[in-house]
Amino acid sequence: MDKRVVAISDRYRNVLQEQLEVLSRSAKIGVFRLYCDENGNIDLDNSNNWLVMNPAIVGAPSDATLTITDVLAVFFESDAAAHFNTLNCAIVGGCNYLEKSAHLAKTAQGAIWLTTEINVTRSGDDALYLDGEVRNVSSEKRILKNFSELGEHINTILLELPVAIFRLELTQPDDEINAMPVPGASWMLHGSLLYGQPEGSLKSPMDATKFVHPEDRQLIIDAFENAVKHKLSRYQIEYRTIWPDGSEHWLISKAVFEYDDNNTPLTLSGVQYDITEQKLQQQKLEFMAGHDHLTDLPNRALCMETLARTVAAAHRYNRKFAVMFIDLDRFKIINDTIGHECGDRLLKEIASRFRSNLRASEFISRVGGDEFVVIADGISHIEQAQVVAEKLISLTILPVAIDGVEYRVTASVGVTQYPDDGLDEQTLLKHAEMAMYTAKERGKNNFSVYNSEMAALSLEKMDLETQLRGALERNEFSLLYQPKVGLQRDVITGVEALLRWENQKLGFVSPMRFIPIAEENGLIVPIGRWVMETACRQTKEWQKLGLDVVPVAVNVSPRQFLEPDFYDDVLRALNSSGLDPSLLELELTEGMIMSDIERTVALLTALKDLGVRVAIDDFGTGYSSLAQIRRFPIDTLKVDRSFVRNIHHDTEGQAITSAIFDMAKNLSLTVVAEGVETNDEATYLRSSNCDEMQGYYFSKPVDEKRIAIILSDHLPRYQ
Repeated sequence: MDKRVVAISDRYRNVLQEQLEVLSRSAKIGVFRLYCDENGNIDLDNSNNWLVMNPAIVGAPSDATLTITDVLAVFFESDAAAHFNTLNCAIVGGCNYLEKSAHLAKTAQGAIWLTTEINVTRSGDDALYLDGEVRNVSSEKRILKNFSELGEHINTILLELPVAIFRLELTQPDDEINAMPVPGASWMLHGSLLYGQPEGSLKSPMDATKFVHPEDRQLIIDAFENAVKHKLSRYQIEYRTIWPDGSEHWLISKAVFEYDDNNTPLTLSGVQYDITEQKLQQQKLEFMAGHDHLTDLPNRALCMETLARTVAAAHRYNRKFAVMFIDLDRFKIINDTIGHECGDRLLKEIASRFRSNLRASEFISRVGGDEFVVIADGISHIEQAQVVAEKLISLTILPVAIDGVEYRVTASVGVTQYPDDGLDEQTLLKHAEMAMYTAKERGKNNFSVYNSEMAALSLEKMDLETQLRGALERNEFSLLYQPKVGLQRDVITGVEALLRWENQKLGFVSPMRFIPIAEENGLIVPIGRWVMETACRQTKEWQKLGLDVVPVAVNVSPRQFLEPDFYDDVLRALNSSGLDPSLLELELTEGMIMSDIERTVALLTALKDLGVRVAIDDFGTGYSSLAQIRRFPIDTLKVDRSFVRNIHHDTEGQAITSAIFDMAKNLSLTVVAEGVETNDEATYLRSSNCDEMQGYYFSKPVDEKRIAIILSDHLPRYQ
């Protein structure tokens, strides 16, 4: 060969090797060429052999100088002769390509993974040489190892957690209906336990469908078909399963579709896991949000939702239904008397009766303290609703035994019907409540059906409340005074201050109408302060006139008595008027003193220490006994007028009042009979152990000027 050609060839080879060396320094790859002799044996001493390699590939220092022999020693390790022999046989046999897969080699710097590819070239001048490539694949092997270990770790976790992994192969039939799973081409890992089956018994999601709740199977099919129809990339669904023991469990399935270039679904992969605990907790929270914590009945919010749905259904299907508003009569008195804990037990019992005795079509809810609402669907005639109302009243009046003592309450029920009495839930409920108040006004323990006149009465009540709010500022209140008379000496022993209201628009308004409203909206507190201050001031005025002044009694409302600064209000009224505390008597009801016994005893003791007298008004109408009354520092018992009326020929009333009079005397209490209206009643009381009388027989309530005249005469003026 021409020496010039050889020189040019050598020069290009050197340039190529330099370029390869630059590339190999920045890559995890090495290239080489090895020449063979005429017998196909590798000639390691051939001067044309060359190697370009980053020393780091075989774990050598970056500045190391490597030879072909060094590389082959690392690659084939101690078994180089056997590998050379194998390579030689392959070359002689006419093989043109050889590959050695990833091989673990040990170097001074540690173990590495190498792989090589060799092309055998036979040139036209019978020269035989090998062009090879060496790669360090240690990083790839480490990644694969990590993935393998991660897979084992995930598999371990899946065995411990209620989670399954699944894959469905899908096919698109020729008739272009929805894609369907390919039988035998799907799998599921760890899904058996989610369905209450032995591990490994369910091989694919298709095997698990028979354990899905029957009501939810179509739900799963619909969700799958909808996802395919709309080409969704992913979807999820929650459904129930039935375990062999009959228990229900909730699963959630989250799946991802794989589509081909034609947007045809190929596979569906995803996970399933148990959400039973979350569902139970969610159901518990939803129940708590819509139910009363004491009775477990639906609360006002759920009642209004149900009523709205019932209205919508009745409108759509042209149906009728009834709404009943129930309020327990005198429950507040019982609650205050026996305490809130026992009152709660009574409410639970009443609620349980309602729930147990109403039909499935009759929805019962507790919407307030002692208020309930019934929605009776399918009531086509108001007479049917009246039957339900009568049943509710009968259930309520049955005795409730609490700690061995029987208590009774009654119910007042208001009835409305859709669509006659309202076209929406708010109107129906409002009108039912109006009817309920009408039932109360008619004597309680009965029902009343709504009519349009009640709306006018309700508006009248609203107007009354509006006028009441400005009555103090307009000086519309006044006091009348009714004397109390000693039975043995026929002298005036005291007077009771009675509130009256005359409004410019409404005229004279009965206390029976405005006091309950004032108690309800809280106006009774400032009104009560005004009564106490005015009564004290007027009594002091009588005293300044030189009259033989007697104690003035002031009625205290339950709401006023519960005010934290009630004692300060009493002290302020006495100090501002200059009245001696012994000339002020506070009249309380049984329910008021029994509501919080510890506070009541402390407060009454403080008032007694101040010198104020304390009386129990309307005694006998509550649930307290004289044995309970003796616990409180009181001075007077006022026997309710219901026991006094016609007492001269009412043997049962005589027995009750006689017992009260005798026991009160034993407790050194003054006894006053209220509501005495006839001479026969007065004559009988004089012969009993009663101390004082009060009523129209002696004097109706009169103004302060008339009382001054009565006090100046020192004697009662009988009507």
